[in-house]
Amino acid sequence: MSKEKISAYLSLIGDLEDKMSFIENIARKINSLGQEISRISGKIPEEKLMALAGYLHHFYTGIEDILARIIKTVDGYMPRSGDWHSELLYVSSRKTPGVRPAIISAELQEILSDYKAFRHLYRHAYTKELRWKKIEHLALNIQDVWMAFKKSIGAIIQFLQKIINKLEKNEF
Repeated sequence: MSKEKISAYLSLIGDLEDKMSFIENIARKINSLGQEISRISGKIPEEKLMALAGYLHHFYTGIEDILARIIKTVDGYMPRSGDWHSELLYVSSRKTPGVRPAIISAELQEILSDYKAFRHLYRHAYTKELRWKKIEHLALNIQDVWMAFKKSIGAIIQFLQKIINKLEKNEF
């Protein structure tokens, strides 16, 4: 059992590191484009808003993929309710006693809920025109959100590495 768990956790760590690198690149693009758009006076070109919206969508989807991968591998299940996206954020912000600490803080959960809501709007509001004022806070706060998420995932990776070390020493 411990060999399988070690392998699963090592695979998870590698996957998390790959996905984090991808999302970090997206966060940089959001930051750059958000700063550029914030300096525009007058009408903002639709192409820039659509590009920013796409990046914001990919940013949150990547975060959700990371949280889902951790929950599935470590907790051994995935939320399946009709509102599983919200449940995933909730479960991620709570520790699972005897299994893992909280992945993200309750504060970060609340912040990420705004990105989740935008992702939903982006996917389902085909006829609505994008407005800068609706997404400005998401774009301009991306660095702080990214740094908080990166720190949270770094802590989970350290937690997993400690578990791996204990499993290798047969301390479990």
